[in-house]
Amino acid sequence: MVICNIDLLSRYQFDLATDPYDCVSADLIFFWSYGVFATNVNHGQMSYSLLFQIVEVTTVLLPIVFVVMAVYFLPSGWRFATKALHGMVISWLALILFNFYIYNPVGIAAGHEVGMHFPEARYDNNTIATALLFGWFPPLFWSLVLYILLRLVKPSYLRKQK
Repeated sequence: MVICNIDLLSRYQFDLATDPYDCVSADLIFFWSYGVFATNVNHGQMSYSLLFQIVEVTTVLLPIVFVVMAVYFLPSGWRFATKALHGMVISWLALILFNFYIYNPVGIAAGHEVGMHFPEARYDNNTIATALLFGWFPPLFWSLVLYILLRLVKPSYLRKQK
């Protein structure tokens, strides 16, 4: 199992040697997340740019999957709005965690691969803040789309089941 990238280790070696009290710095967190997530997923099989495109598609599909799963797999006695609200909250939390653990490290790795100057500035806590503030919009949208589709196809499903 590969834990870290040797190039990244040599890049951060000077910072860690000169500042021994900086153990919980953003650089160290970036080093850990880059090494564990981006390098383990890649295994040298595909470029980080392609991997980042897959992650972006997953970011779009994640709310759809969680909302549909909540609507269809939560107890049938619940109203649609209750199921959709549970799906929206679960999806919102999943998007926040997804941004923190997968989107940011892979985005940083892809930025380094294409030669972007300081990609750490683009993929940092700002993406997580955006997910915190606006991450509930996509699940809300897909809940409404699912409600309209169910209303057109199967109106009896939306009534409370006894």
